Amino acid sequence: MEVVGNEIGVLVVHGFIGSPQSMRHLAEAYKEQGYTVKMPLLKGMGLLRKI
Repeated sequence: MEVVGNEIGVLVVHGFIGSPQSMRHLAEAYKEQGYTVKMPLLKGMGLLRKI
């Protein structure tokens, strides 16, 4: 997930056995406040959906 907002960025990283979905609520809260948010999927942790 990557959302471009203002010039201040926030990197949201999920835990060892988690996925970006587990941190989505936090990323959404930062997005609503106007921050640029980047939430990568760590290698070997979950699946990428191709859109």
